[in-house]
Amino acid sequence: MLSAGRWRIALVACLLGWLGIASLAGGQTGPQTAGDVVAYPLDSAASQLIVLVGRAGALGRLGHNHIISAGEIEGVVHRHPDLSKSSVALTLPVAGFVIDDPSLRQAEGEGFGSVPGQKDIDGTRRNMTGNRLLDAANFPVIRVDGRRLEIDAAGDATLELKLQVKNTAAIRRVPLTVVIDADEIATSGAVVLNHEELGLTPFKALFGALQVASPLTVRFSLKFRREPDD
Repeated sequence: MLSAGRWRIALVACLLGWLGIASLAGGQTGPQTAGDVVAYPLDSAASQLIVLVGRAGALGRLGHNHIISAGEIEGVVHRHPDLSKSSVALTLPVAGFVIDDPSLRQAEGEGFGSVPGQKDIDGTRRNMTGNRLLDAANFPVIRVDGRRLEIDAAGDATLELKLQVKNTAAIRRVPLTVVIDADEIATSGAVVLNHEELGLTPFKALFGALQVASPLTVRFSLKFRREPDD
């Protein structure tokens, strides 16, 4: 039975859900209270969101798998006394994405043992942020929103997640792990998306012989901390 001060919600393997709805209006992440709703701003230094990008095509062996990490994340959870009415919102600035951090590649292990050179990293960034993919010049942020938290009798939780990439919104209901106490909310999980459901076309070269694989594995571990009352 879940204790009053701390809910432990087990994850049933599945992934991310690039997060929830209750938008981060105007990028505001400070503490707010509307009645009994309490805001928990994201602790970005203690949080991580990464995307694993694979290679494909007849010459795929000549390319690299990539790890894209969100170097800058803004976000907030609004915790409602009725947890099903709680919500989360994240903003991911595309300019803050880090490509192939060596420590992350080493930690990932198999499939990420190669070391992309700076020329490779610059090319990946150029392709990723260009108008054929994320079009960062016109769409500088990706928004992730989540709502309608559901917890079953066994304590397993799912959240309805909405990922906004350019003009396309992908919506999923995703299992995740959540731990809540009075001052902190921690959540983690992963999800496999694909380029097409995000309105994107995988990068291709040499007439498709070398290309980016469609599936994208997104993993996150996020901490939100309530700021002390004045």
